[in-house]
Amino acid sequence: MKIWRRSNSIQLSLLFFFVSFYFFTNAGWYLPGDELTMLKVAKKMVSTSYLGFRLEETSSEAEDDLVKGRSGLYYYKYGLGQSLVESPFLLLHQTFFGWSKPDFDYSMSELLFVLLCPSLVSAVGCILIFNLSNLLGFSRKTSLGLAFVYGLGTMAWPYSKSLLSETTLNVAVLGGVYAAISYCETASRRWLALSGMFLGFSFITKNVSAVVIPLVITYLLARVPTRRTLGDLIGWFGIPLLLFFGVQGYYNDIRYDSALEFGYGFGWDHLGFSTPLSVGLWGLLLSPGKSFFLYSPVALLGLFSFPRFLEGRKKEGLMFLGIVLVFVLIHARWWAWSGDRAWGPRFLLPITPYFVLFLGGLINTWRKRSAFHQKICLLVVGASLFVQLLGVAVDPHLFPKHRMQWVGNLVKSDGDFPLSLFLDLSYVHFNPELSHIMGNYWLLKHMLFPYDLRSDPPWKMVENFELTNSRPAQEDKVVPFWWPVSFPLISSPSWKWVFPLAAFSLLMAVFWGLRIWAANCKERGTRL
Repeated sequence: MKIWRRSNSIQLSLLFFFVSFYFFTNAGWYLPGDELTMLKVAKKMVSTSYLGFRLEETSSEAEDDLVKGRSGLYYYKYGLGQSLVESPFLLLHQTFFGWSKPDFDYSMSELLFVLLCPSLVSAVGCILIFNLSNLLGFSRKTSLGLAFVYGLGTMAWPYSKSLLSETTLNVAVLGGVYAAISYCETASRRWLALSGMFLGFSFITKNVSAVVIPLVITYLLARVPTRRTLGDLIGWFGIPLLLFFGVQGYYNDIRYDSALEFGYGFGWDHLGFSTPLSVGLWGLLLSPGKSFFLYSPVALLGLFSFPRFLEGRKKEGLMFLGIVLVFVLIHARWWAWSGDRAWGPRFLLPITPYFVLFLGGLINTWRKRSAFHQKICLLVVGASLFVQLLGVAVDPHLFPKHRMQWVGNLVKSDGDFPLSLFLDLSYVHFNPELSHIMGNYWLLKHMLFPYDLRSDPPWKMVENFELTNSRPAQEDKVVPFWWPVSFPLISSPSWKWVFPLAAFSLLMAVFWGLRIWAANCKERGTRL
């Protein structure tokens, strides 16, 4: 009983720490594109209970993302999951601030409520890593270490600032996997129902996640090969899954007049899975611009630790490996494999947790490692943390805008879609000097030490091209991608609630971090 209570205490402390920390380091403004569109759908759902838009409400949007439904309203192609996750935060904001008002204070308060969404979702991912590590037999200390490595040393941290659906998809898939393993460990059917709900929600978030469902079913049948398992799969797992399939089918039908049309056969998406597999694999795994291992270097340690993990938990290891392979192979063939313009290979965010879990064996046997081996591992973890700091500190859209000024000179392009995207896919991501990591390092230097922005852009190592006169270049100042600085320093909102809220978030993160440290020390003392 005491162990159970201690475990719950650590879980709550981890949750409150990461929610506070992620919120404190969150973004200062919405990003354009998919994020803003899905948020727009969420606002429509909250304000009118409808999913469609009148034509005048969509006049400035890309035609590829829109379709006219049977009702005469226009619908977007994106899944419902991300908009559904954001809706409660918009409702909560309306509860405190009322309905929309055309003023600055209202829009910024709405921003902060919405930013709680990816902060909370990402924090839940850290709890799932901790719980899943315990379930796999790792020690409490190892599980804590894995939760912090995942939360601070991988792309999970930069994407805690993002309203892209990959953040939600990542946690939904991980939740489905955790619940499936819990069913095998406890034989409790509620875990199987929860697994079906998580995986069903991941399906309405991004339909590509359907590839995970056969892997989970195969694992369940291999781990507990009984008639009871087969019956439970049909009833407890299958029914929640079918309910979400029905929701997706209905949404498809009102948009495209077909339950089986998902909206990715129109516009540029009709190119589909047309990238040569070798090109996509090289881009996602080895290219200087989008390599998964460059944006989460700690995953390299997980890769080398996989054989040891497989020795202890073979069936789970094979399921994790299957999830990694299907996500990599499918997105390597997608015409826009890079998922631009975002920080790192955003399509591969859902495979991140499994590389971290592979590290469990390494951490469990840490004291048996040689001093040299330990130093190498710490160096890789430190490099991974530094890369995440680059992703968190600077607006991920800023460097691509500067980069396109130079690349556009080569092809006489002003950055218009889709030419700019094809340039990225064929040239930019395979050039080290144009890497997003290099670019954010350049911008971070100018954030900390303001000087001529045009004096040392990364592409000067390629050729001495000048930046055009963009506003940031003229001011030689890079603004941190952080919500407290999005308000004027001397303003009523800043002094009334922005700065106090930032201070409160920081204090909460420190408080709960100390609670975790104290609980860990207490447990270690008890063992001694």
